[in-house]
Amino acid sequence: MGTCEEMVNFFYSIILQLLDFYILITRKSTNNLDKPWVTTEFRHLVKQRHRAFWGSQTEHYRKLRNKVQRMASTFRKFLK
Repeated sequence: MGTCEEMVNFFYSIILQLLDFYILITRKSTNNLDKPWVTTEFRHLVKQRHRAFWGSQTEHYRKLRNKVQRMASTFRKFLK
């Protein structure tokens, strides 16, 4: 390692190797049609509400429906 460029390349190669080893890469899929306030928690509640509706769990569905509506309203107001 005689030149400065070789030392910088060596440094970056070591850093990149360490990053590849210690940092996990996770993939996250998002829908481009989603509003900016849609979070994973909100999406999870919507799925629960949907399951309750199709599972004929009327009381549970109504509670989840109200919770989803309140959460959506809060998120929309927050981002305005």
